Amino acid sequence: MPELPEAEVVRRQLHAAVVGTTIKHIRVGRKDIIRQGVESLSWYSGSRITEVQRHGKSVALICERGAEERVVAAELGMTGLLLFTREAIPSAKHV
Repeated sequence: MPELPEAEVVRRQLHAAVVGTTIKHIRVGRKDIIRQGVESLSWYSGSRITEVQRHGKSVALICERGAEERVVAAELGMTGLLLFTREAIPSAKHV
């Protein structure tokens, strides 16, 4: 599990990489890991990331769409992995 210094490194790297970008597509592999707001995920498509904050070992992406602002809070968990891609990655099909 990342400690505070690692969480701050993640925040800084995210800030440099995503602030000012527009979210085109969101895919959540397991919806059961989302504590609240799964029904409003579609709102984030087309929103712009305006800021990245750290709160303890969690990272918050501040998103803006029109005059409305919402937050995606991500707990870094055991690995601290958040995946951002330039293009949508196709879902893996199990055979």
